[in-house]
Amino acid sequence: IITKAALQEGWDCPFAYVLAVLDETTAATALTQMIGRILRQPHAEYFAECHAGLNQSHVFVHRQNVADAVTKVREGLSSEGMGDLGELVRAAGTTSNGGNVVTVEVERRAPFRRRIFLPRILAREGDDWRLFDYESDLFPFVPWETLEWTKAAEFSPDDASSLAHTRVSVDVDQLGPDPKKPLGVAETGGKPDLDFPALARLLADVIPNPWQSARILRSALAALRARDFTEDQLLASRYRLIEKMRADLLADIHVQTERIFCDLLASGGLSFRLEGRGLSWELLEKLAFEVTQPPDYQITHKGNGQPVEKSLFEQIWSRHFNGLEKDVALYIDDVKAVRWWHRIAVQADWYLDGWKKKKIFPDFLVALEEKKGKPSKLVVVETKGLHLKNEDTEYKRKLFETLERHSEGGVPVGEFILGDEPGPMRFRLVLE
Repeated sequence: IITKAALQEGWDCPFAYVLAVLDETTAATALTQMIGRILRQPHAEYFAECHAGLNQSHVFVHRQNVADAVTKVREGLSSEGMGDLGELVRAAGTTSNGGNVVTVEVERRAPFRRRIFLPRILAREGDDWRLFDYESDLFPFVPWETLEWTKAAEFSPDDASSLAHTRVSVDVDQLGPDPKKPLGVAETGGKPDLDFPALARLLADVIPNPWQSARILRSALAALRARDFTEDQLLASRYRLIEKMRADLLADIHVQTERIFCDLLASGGLSFRLEGRGLSWELLEKLAFEVTQPPDYQITHKGNGQPVEKSLFEQIWSRHFNGLEKDVALYIDDVKAVRWWHRIAVQADWYLDGWKKKKIFPDFLVALEEKKGKPSKLVVVETKGLHLKNEDTEYKRKLFETLERHSEGGVPVGEFILGDEPGPMRFRLVLE
């Protein structure tokens, strides 16, 4: 894909693995956004070692200080609450701390070596179940034909005086070795046209039906013209208008998909459940980690000097935790009711689906043994720094509450019974 500005305007391709940045980008935000486009690995699945290359993305930069670029990307990911993922970003041939990379296999602690399964969101298909798919399971029920952009009265136009463009006509016969030779004749004063089809396409990843996106855009432009917007003002404001429409329409769609998601859970069209045939997620007995030699700093003791003994796996490394997550982990390890805890790897382990497209990868899985003789109860813990509390935080809280209510009605299902009386799954959002 050869593109000039699409990566900066919200275009997204979930199957991109390689990015070549040909200009000298110095803006940290722009660089982070562009590199972020190739971090969305297909289906967030970890591939086997024979296809290890599919677990990596590569960025080639031209005339760029690579060390600075890596630092900027790490800072950008950290600001989005993904600091542990930032640690995996490194310049080719190096590691995050300059050591040599080695792969270490880590086993579970001896008391916890039993099969552990977690439920997933499943969709009913006839008499059977399959994994939930956001678009195919929710979008058919969204009333697209009634969707409208209703914020025209609040939109203000941009200054149309900046519309003057310079057009340069270039003849390939003029191209030669002389860098001072002019490449064309400039004509000033030209104005671009309002390209309706191009603007409608910019709504495509929000409104999947192009006829509906064209209808909504046509109605929005008519409403603005009714407010006496000039054509020059519409032209000058076109990209800000599309950005505003995308945000407002997506918020309206999420209202619809939340209702649909909850209704389907209540009616049995969706279920948060354990199911056979590979639909449930099973925690591996061994995990492989990339660490560095000399070794990354391991977390072995708590603040009181006592050893860490309830982590599910025998070794844990500080690079997999930010400051808040480490504090929470060591706190959990000291709670008597905790049987074991596990730091769920970013974008690699178990995740939760909901009424928004983005999957949620919680920070911790905790097994509680509340009473002697009773089965363990699982608690999912998501941590959030106060400076990162936002709309996404509220979405997670609502989804957690919804799934917790749904799990209270769970029933034993054959081999997945956890003891005689399976308990509900709990979800907790821990704010700093």
